[in-house]
This record gives sequence, structure tokens and C-alpha cells, in this order.
Amino acid sequence: MNLTALRKALPVSSRVPLRVYATALVLVGVLGGFYFLHVRPRNTAMAEERQEIQTRQTTLQLLEVETAKLVGTEQQLERLTRAVEAFEGSLPRQGEIDVILREVWVIADAAGLKTQRIKTQKDRRQDGFRVLPIEMGLRGPFTGVYRFLLAIERLPGVTKVESLKLVTVGDAGDEVDASLILNVYCKD
Repeated sequence: MNLTALRKALPVSSRVPLRVYATALVLVGVLGGFYFLHVRPRNTAMAEERQEIQTRQTTLQLLEVETAKLVGTEQQLERLTRAVEAFEGSLPRQGEIDVILREVWVIADAAGLKTQRIKTQKDRRQDGFRVLPIEMGLRGPFTGVYRFLLAIERLPGVTKVESLKLVTVGDAGDEVDASLILNVYCKD
């Protein structure tokens, strides 16, 4: 059937002029063209922009977390710096060693120990400080050696017993010879 026969077969009231079909077809074409030329590319661009925004928000959140960590690290560094400064403030100067030696001598005497020898060894640098090793020989009761070590621990500044050797002396075993190396930490 051709178009003319189709038009004749339709009742007169349902006949639509060909111009209406052509106009509707042109309008559908224009709308389709508008969609494919303008709407679809804009939707694609908006989706890409949303993805970019989401990526940037994720990066921003990661940066905020890292910034918070950095602030915490800076605070911890400040605390550690203050602790090091307090530690350094408690250290004697190298010129004050004679005072420390006198205190060690007094502590040994108060603990009931006889000082057999005190000899300072050559100082050395360690971790930004001076370490002055003091070699000592003491004799007396074991409890006196114990009290001496406790008193040395309470001295201002930092001292550390590097080595300690105890030998029993006498028949009763009530006295010991103590040989020790005491490290005294000083400022430069």
C-alpha cells in the first residue's frame, strides 16, 4: 500500500496533513540533535567534574589527617626538646668535676667505705656530651657498697656505673673490695 491509498483508507476525521508529520519529525530531530549536541556532552562534563570534586575531597581529607599527625609530631618534638634541655641543665660542666669527685668521696666515707683509689680516665665524647670515667677502689662492708651505689644514683646530674667487681676480703667474709668504673656525664 502506498501513502495515497493509506490516506484514502483512513476516515476523513482522522486524516492528518502531511505537514504535521513533517513538522513533528523535524521537532523530534531538533530535540534529538539538541540532546546529542548539548545535553549529553554537558552531562558527561558534569559527571567528570563530580568525579574530580570527589577526588579532591578525598585528597583534602588525607591532607587533613596528615596535618593533624604533623601537629602531633611537632608537639611531641617540643616536649622532647624541653626534656633534653632539662636534662642538659642537670649536667655539670666539665670544670665542676672536682666538686663531683669530692661528693663521691664524701658519699663513700658516709657509707663506711675506705677509698683505696680514685683515678679519672681520659674523657670521651658520646652523643653530644662528655663522659668522664672515674676508676674507683673501695673497701668495706657489702651493705656500705650498696648504700654507696644508692647514694651515687641520687646525685644531681647523670652518673652511670659502667662496671662493678666485688671480691670478698678476710676470713669472716664481712668485707668486700669493690672495683668500679663510674661514668659522669658533663656538658662540653
